[in-house]
Amino acid sequence: MGLSLLQRIEYRAGTVLPLSARTARSRRGILSVTFDDFPRSAWQVGGELLGAVDGRATYYVAGRFHDTAVDGAPYFTSRDLIDLVAAGHELGCHSFDHQSALKVRLSSYMASVRRNADFVSSILPGYHLRSHAFPYGQVRVANRLALRGKFAAQRGIETPRKLDRFDPTHLRAGALEARREGQIDWPRLIEEAARSGGWLVLFTHGLRSRPSPYDAQPKVLEGILRRAQNEGLEILPVGEALDRVQAGP
Repeated sequence: MGLSLLQRIEYRAGTVLPLSARTARSRRGILSVTFDDFPRSAWQVGGELLGAVDGRATYYVAGRFHDTAVDGAPYFTSRDLIDLVAAGHELGCHSFDHQSALKVRLSSYMASVRRNADFVSSILPGYHLRSHAFPYGQVRVANRLALRGKFAAQRGIETPRKLDRFDPTHLRAGALEARREGQIDWPRLIEEAARSGGWLVLFTHGLRSRPSPYDAQPKVLEGILRRAQNEGLEILPVGEALDRVQAGP
């Protein structure tokens, strides 16, 4: 999405300013797999891949995609939300309208987040959304501050650096997308997470053998999951991973 000069400055500040930097302490190291929006393939295919390695993921819901199709790809249904929670996965919160935080006023963005939480509650009464992800990864400091008291974690799309340090108001996450294939050294990051007891987060959208630019091939995710399992990483949803790294080994 094209940004004005002011929006680019706000985005830069929103991604680099530490508000609550912390040390990740985990006995085994952790991988968190996250799916944005999300296409049904993220659950139908991703759930099976994760189950094969005793892993669980976080699915960031944007209510506007409920029971729709985008470019021929079907998106999540109410039944999907119920089933994936029953299987131990986590639901996270996008904004309902999937708008960039840089493109709308803070009050409008917060209203969309509340609408999204209400949407999830209408399907899963009482379900507590602990984690938020910014659509397009576009974030301002004002949004991080406003959401800090509502979510335990907020996720962006900036490539991870040191995995033994994190800021819960802006978790860095590597992109597992076809358009960025080969840009991230996943084996090195997985080894670093295992060695340091750190926390590695990745994100994608759907999983298709012929992926859109924003999806990943199932075999690529499967390879990452197998490597993480072989390195001894726990594969946990964001909320549970946050509890783990804050509690220490």
